[in-house]
Amino acid sequence: MSKVRAAISWAVTTAMLAGTAGIALSTSAGAATTVLAATVNVNIRSGPGTSNKILRTLQKGELVHGAGKVSGDWRPIAFDNTTAYVFAAYVTTAKTTTGPIIAGPAGTKKTTVNVNVRAKATLKSDIVKVLTKGAAVDVTGRASGAFSEVKVDGKVRWMYTAYLAKTSTPDPEPDSLPDIAGTFITTSLLAMRTSPDPNSSTLGDLQPNTTVGLTGKHEGSYSQIVHQGKVAWILSGYLKPTAQSGNITLPTSVGLLYVTASAVNVRADATADSGKLATLQKGAVLQSTGTSKNKFTQVIFAGKLAWVASEYLSATKPEESLGSSSLDKLQPTAKAFVPVIRENFPQIKTMYGWRASSAYSSDHPSGRALDIMIPSYKTNKALGDKIADFAITNAKKYKVKYVIWRQRSYTISRGTWVKMADRGSDTENHYDHVHVSFLS
Repeated sequence: MSKVRAAISWAVTTAMLAGTAGIALSTSAGAATTVLAATVNVNIRSGPGTSNKILRTLQKGELVHGAGKVSGDWRPIAFDNTTAYVFAAYVTTAKTTTGPIIAGPAGTKKTTVNVNVRAKATLKSDIVKVLTKGAAVDVTGRASGAFSEVKVDGKVRWMYTAYLAKTSTPDPEPDSLPDIAGTFITTSLLAMRTSPDPNSSTLGDLQPNTTVGLTGKHEGSYSQIVHQGKVAWILSGYLKPTAQSGNITLPTSVGLLYVTASAVNVRADATADSGKLATLQKGAVLQSTGTSKNKFTQVIFAGKLAWVASEYLSATKPEESLGSSSLDKLQPTAKAFVPVIRENFPQIKTMYGWRASSAYSSDHPSGRALDIMIPSYKTNKALGDKIADFAITNAKKYKVKYVIWRQRSYTISRGTWVKMADRGSDTENHYDHVHVSFLS
């Protein structure tokens, strides 16, 4: 046989093998017999211990091949043609083995022959492309039978695992999730927050009876959790243990309390000379256990029990200051309009509300009027016009009774502007501010 004919024969045979079943495959996944499913998000590690490198995070419900029996707290699995480990308490024998298997890390591998790229993990699936020997291809680390999941031209595809190099260039290491120290079940509707602060943004809500993984990290009234690939903080006192709670114990909350003083100490015991654990500011959230002693209330703090002087706690959240006593003394309808103006008209820096007396009406002394001061009012009439129009247009929503601007008044029930008598100065004639009065 000539060299040319031999080369052609080799190429044809290779192409046929790349699309033909029945060849011998030598993969760790093929040798494993037990399929395991993750019960929570759990890290895959290079060795049996938390000090070993995290190779990948196995998401709840994802499948892997077992590679031996449990040893201590760790279960060996088949991963990237070798043995890796997961925390044994967080995997269980899979109820179904039909889904893709996590077989290795995501990264880039090279093809070892010319190989068909298929739409699905079956020989009956359409061939969407043929890659030549030595082509680089992105692998996701997921496998189904003899096929590996790959990304070709931006789409998820499949090709024979046997025709991919065993070693890969891994993707840049992703941010790994913290290790889970124990699993708990929520007993109430809870907000998942980005930090242990009631004012931080939320990542969604947890319904009652949701299983979450605790990392064992606590701060203030919050505990850190891992749930569906997210790291978040939730209130500590609304969790009950499961059989996999580890050595974590948490007190139970009977309700929330708020700090009412400007600075309050959290103490280790119910005495004023007990060790100080922290100092909290007004509005801080605490969880009560329902126990009181020596004029102190027991609270949950950093995952443990602590004490705060009862006189500085309230079940009602204290109102935040609007920045001045004049605004803080407003009635609720007028007070609610202050942040609305600040949000919609950031040019406004000064507003006045309550004052002890008024020569023309009782609205200011009763806390039902707001004066919105217009900066550079002599050349800034347009801004005042916009604010007056905003108050009139949204009168029903914000319970506006009437508006005064530039020596004119607009009563909502009347629906028209009316000229007012000259009271003297620009301030008295409302040229430098828009006056808004509210219904009670």
